[in-house]
Amino acid sequence: AQERVITRAIEIRALSPAEADSGIPVRLRGVVVFIEGISAIFLQDETSTTFFRVRTPPMPAVGDEIVLRGKTRMGLYLPGVDYSTYEVLGQRSLPPGIPVQYDDLHFGRFHYQRVTAEGIVRSVIPVDPGKGLIRLAMGSRVIDVRTETPPPPGHGLVDCRVRITGLA
Repeated sequence: AQERVITRAIEIRALSPAEADSGIPVRLRGVVVFIEGISAIFLQDETSTTFFRVRTPPMPAVGDEIVLRGKTRMGLYLPGVDYSTYEVLGQRSLPPGIPVQYDDLHFGRFHYQRVTAEGIVRSVIPVDPGKGLIRLAMGSRVIDVRTETPPPPGHGLVDCRVRITGLA
């Protein structure tokens, strides 16, 4: 009998923890949407988003369209792909974010998904070298948005209505 191979990110997200830890083979094609480090690289295909990890650099870049090969594993919150190999096919523009409200984020409905949130900037704080934190009011509630670039000096974003797209 031929071994099952997962080819869509939504299939990985649907696995139970026991199924994910059984190491089902994966072959996905998608675009890299976020990189946390070698143990958390996020790939989106036409169905959903999943994470994968590599043992050592080189790392793909955000926007790389890749073919990913590996085996499933259970992550901290959701299933993903364990130490993987990948082939870069080229560059693609990033997919649009799923429009979300505060409760979608608070309850983790779109965890590890590319989302778009709108709100009023309450503060912008430089954090660590090269990173920032935006406090975004969404109605009567506030979320913290971590950015991978520092805010520009004199940014003038406080009290502005903005639309932010990134990984939930």
